[in-house]
Amino acid sequence: MNKNIPLWLVTIGLFVLLPAEAARAHEGHAALPTTGATVQGDRLMLSPSAAKAIGLATAKVQLADLKRTVRATASVELPWFAQAFATTLLPGKIERVLVTPGETVVAGQVLALVESLELENLQLRALQASAELGLAERMLAQREKLVALGSAPERELLESRTHVRQRSAELAIFRQKLRAVGLTEDDFDRLLETAQPVRTIPVTSPINGIISGTDVRTGQIVEPTDHLYHIVDHSRLWLAGRILEADVGRVRTDMPVQVTFESLPEGVFASTIAHVDLKINPHDRTLSIHCLIDNPAGALKPGMFGRMQIQADRVEQAVVCPRGALIRDGGTTFVLVEQSPGNFMRRRIEVGSILNGQAEILDGLFPGDKVVTVGSHELAALFGRQPSPVAKGNAIATDQPGRHQAVVAQGRVELPTASKGFASASIQGRVARILVEHGQAVEQGELLAEIESLEFKTLQLDLLQARAQMQHTHAALERLVRISEQQIGAKKELWRFQTEYETLQHSVASLERKLALVGLSAEEIRRIQELDLTAAGSAERVSAILPVRSPIAGRIAQFELVPGQIVLPNEQLFEVHDLTSVWVQAFLFERDAANVHLGQSVKVGVISDPEFRAAGTVTRVSPVPSSANRVFSVWTELGNRDSRLREGMAARVSIDTYRSSVLAADRK
Repeated sequence: MNKNIPLWLVTIGLFVLLPAEAARAHEGHAALPTTGATVQGDRLMLSPSAAKAIGLATAKVQLADLKRTVRATASVELPWFAQAFATTLLPGKIERVLVTPGETVVAGQVLALVESLELENLQLRALQASAELGLAERMLAQREKLVALGSAPERELLESRTHVRQRSAELAIFRQKLRAVGLTEDDFDRLLETAQPVRTIPVTSPINGIISGTDVRTGQIVEPTDHLYHIVDHSRLWLAGRILEADVGRVRTDMPVQVTFESLPEGVFASTIAHVDLKINPHDRTLSIHCLIDNPAGALKPGMFGRMQIQADRVEQAVVCPRGALIRDGGTTFVLVEQSPGNFMRRRIEVGSILNGQAEILDGLFPGDKVVTVGSHELAALFGRQPSPVAKGNAIATDQPGRHQAVVAQGRVELPTASKGFASASIQGRVARILVEHGQAVEQGELLAEIESLEFKTLQLDLLQARAQMQHTHAALERLVRISEQQIGAKKELWRFQTEYETLQHSVASLERKLALVGLSAEEIRRIQELDLTAAGSAERVSAILPVRSPIAGRIAQFELVPGQIVLPNEQLFEVHDLTSVWVQAFLFERDAANVHLGQSVKVGVISDPEFRAAGTVTRVSPVPSSANRVFSVWTELGNRDSRLREGMAARVSIDTYRSSVLAADRK
């Protein structure tokens, strides 16, 4: 007949019988009746009839291998190294279009030709410099003969030699500028021989690939900031996954993944995780991962969406129990352990992963323990709820003076001010090479990318030219000083050269500062100034490649660059994170913040990793509340050598405060 009794009625009956049975046990009377139950602390004694009424069942805690699987949405993306932009370094007009969208091209292939007024002006100035050099060389030859015959002073010969060096340096500068915008060495030599300017400069492809997108038409006006062609290579792609924050702690690089697509029902695409992002997306609370996959047949296309399964860690010989045995009460998890027939002990446990109905037990149970799996929640009600002091704001409060309190608050992980850096370029240019990958460890000052910049090369050439002029002016000034001591009429020319020398000194110093601001070291600037542009091959050592270096030591957290991309002055190109230590910021209401002070103990957990626990102290308290939501911020610093904590992770912070009897009396 008991089989027909509703479960809720049996539970009520247990509550009714509890006081009487407990009284008899206390008075030393006979054992519990067959329908009874009693609770003594964490111990529960249950009669066979009561156990039968609720259908009680138990299961053994076992050792088992857990195979964790994380699921995520997936998409196909182009890696940065599998795409590039084609651009022009000079403004102008499209004279001819040589390729069409969808066409396959190779690196260096000419895609279009651009007519440019600036190109014409550069070539004209190069021809003028060549003509002036020729004249200076003829004048030098004549002066050498006259000086040899004694018909001209030695001073005029020195001036002629200086003039030849100046004109040679100027011609070398124009050679380098024209080489930088696309002319070849043969083009420049032909220009000097024939005086026929090159009409167009080429727009070339940086990589092998397919013309994906272009909006280039004959006669179109283009600027150096325009991306004229987008070239892509589909042979290798990224499989990008978006991991829920709760699963972040289970995912690491090199884990195997499988991705399926509804549009390709027959295919399963396997890869391994190449890198895991270093920051949580604040908009959807996900973390991105990327896997590289070969795509020789071209079945995968950028923009496709699918499902990803990540084969996370395999836990061998983990302690597991059925999920139905877990009893959650007041933020704590318990199980009922059968110590003998009818004798159960409530035991607190720590739970890890829950997979396929099995819960991983981190602490509190041992293999062979028997736990209640059916009826556990009904029996848990006999214990009553865990003591839960009245919540005041975020705090678990008590009115007893001199007692400790735990202020529990939501928080997030952020990086200390000095642990996040941004790398940028100070002048405009286009990306020539990217030398790092997402997640890669870098040292402070390490080269991250190279930017091809005509402006950067012009700065170096201007420095060389100004320094050469300064040296020549200084030599002339020294001669005039000696002459002015003997000839009063030479004073005026001396003053003119002194003013010119001071002006050139200021120009050289300014150009040195500009080169330092764009990223060159003092040693690199010194080596540039040692070049002699009149020497063969020296001008080729002036590079148009601007280095982009890491501002701090850490890991590459983010960049969205591709080869050929135009970057603007002071645009943030790379974000670098130093994860050796982090701040955890907690948000407190005003009533709770009043009890928080520097040095108080803090315990931190994160949603992304249930196994993570860390202890610290309050290191900083905001002096004013946030204007948006009127909460105070409290920070604690944690070591993070294993990089488990990442920027933006949600955290749960417990601050151990102490309320003195004086404060309590004041409140009363």
